[in-house]
Amino acid sequence: MATFNNVYQSIDELIRHSDKLMYEEKHKKAAGNLSDYAGF
Repeated sequence: MATFNNVYQSIDELIRHSDKLMYEEKHKKAAGNLSDYAGF
């Protein structure tokens, strides 16, 4: 049972981490597009 919980926790952390990375990438792209549009 302990191993199952550990695996579940690892997967949960992995998902959170990848979501965070994807969010940051989208945010960077959006910021980059905005600055191009604004002419900075």
